[in-house]
Amino acid sequence: MKFPTSYTLKTPRCLLRFVSKEDIPRIFSASRVEGFNDGMLWDAPEKEEDLLEPFESNLKAWMEDRGYAFSIDEKGSNEFVGRISIRPKAKNVWDIGF
Repeated sequence: MKFPTSYTLKTPRCLLRFVSKEDIPRIFSASRVEGFNDGMLWDAPEKEEDLLEPFESNLKAWMEDRGYAFSIDEKGSNEFVGRISIRPKAKNVWDIGF
């Protein structure tokens, strides 16, 4: 199964697009902001390369229908504003992380 590298969802304010390696510097930068990692289920990365494994995990989850991660860009400016993931937690129960 091939994952949809060009899949995009459009909302009135945002574009939710398939994740990209080009997002890694932005995610790393956000993880440096005090308080950003509070409540996260991960340890903050020490360097950008630490985000390659989670990126690859996102791709694998798509291919195996175990979860779907999207990068979020603001419509109009195309400025990266975040990431959202949707994954099954239990039968008929899904978890959303932003």
